[in-house]
Amino acid sequence: SVFVITDTPAIHSNGFHFKFDVNLDPKFGYIVPIPVAPLPIEQHNVQETATCFDLPLKLTFQGKTSKSTELRASFSSISPLLLLFLRK
Repeated sequence: SVFVITDTPAIHSNGFHFKFDVNLDPKFGYIVPIPVAPLPIEQHNVQETATCFDLPLKLTFQGKTSKSTELRASFSSISPLLLLFLRK
């Protein structure tokens, strides 16, 4: 789960911009999407139609070189065949 590394993952895709926050008191016992401002495209060097995931690291990962290196290696080992793109 993405919540192993972050408490506030954000998704920006095709005009939709939202995040999840596990630290908020969820209604009905669920983690619900929260609208956020769009990413400044020129700052992140991405296309308007691209899907971007913002995964701010938990404090347990920040500043720890070995954990950050391990996390980077894990992301690098993901096969493109495992990526899922939904049109609707």
